[in-house]
Amino acid sequence: MKRLSKLILLVAFVSGCSSNIISSEEAAENWERRLDYCIDYAKSNKVDFPNTPWFDSLSFEEKKSVIGYIYNYNERICMNDVSETLRLSLKRDNNTVLMDQYSTDLSPLDEISAERMKGLDKTEILKIQKVFSAPFSIRHVLTEENLYPHQ
Repeated sequence: MKRLSKLILLVAFVSGCSSNIISSEEAAENWERRLDYCIDYAKSNKVDFPNTPWFDSLSFEEKKSVIGYIYNYNERICMNDVSETLRLSLKRDNNTVLMDQYSTDLSPLDEISAERMKGLDKTEILKIQKVFSAPFSIRHVLTEENLYPHQ
């Protein structure tokens, strides 16, 4: 009887797990919905950027790079669970079309921003990000910091 109970529990667990598996197309749809949510959240989150002596010492272009990096970092935190689900689904389905479409979005941020961030102190950037960790309006921050191009 004990073995039968264990078998029933195992079957229930396995079938429960398999029902959570979604197709790569569905994972991509979920990813797009979350992206819309994160972008909308960021647009409405008009908070002032936490300046530090280190940040204040940066050049115009370096400040824009730091703000852009933190913006992307925070967006990726907002997207983390759906990005991981999409990554796993694409791999499982071997969906090369969607893999190509999402390759940049699913690549590590440090990998795709390495050239632009070269020479900047990652420890200082992450100190700022720690206190400024939600998606934010990049336009607001760039304007507030006088880094937004005037037309």
